[in-house]
Amino acid sequence: SKCLANPKALPMITALSLGMWVIYALNFYFMILAFDLQKVVSLKDCFLTFAVGSIGVMVPTPGSAGSMHVIVTQVLTSLTELPYDQALAYVT
Repeated sequence: SKCLANPKALPMITALSLGMWVIYALNFYFMILAFDLQKVVSLKDCFLTFAVGSIGVMVPTPGSAGSMHVIVTQVLTSLTELPYDQALAYVT
């Protein structure tokens, strides 16, 4: 909390936070590439799934198990033509 009170630290905190979120989002994108789903899941759909999946992580379950998997699977199947089994494999 002391570092947030120091205005000189705010640019570094902001840069590190943005960097963390970019790396976290790239994880979702690299999984799309790994499963060869880029023809079905667009970059926009990927980042929307990332944003909604981040909300699923906030549900208090051990290790986000279950909540994130259900939410990301539902988002992928409703946004894209991805079959349920592939969406579940992606998020798992």
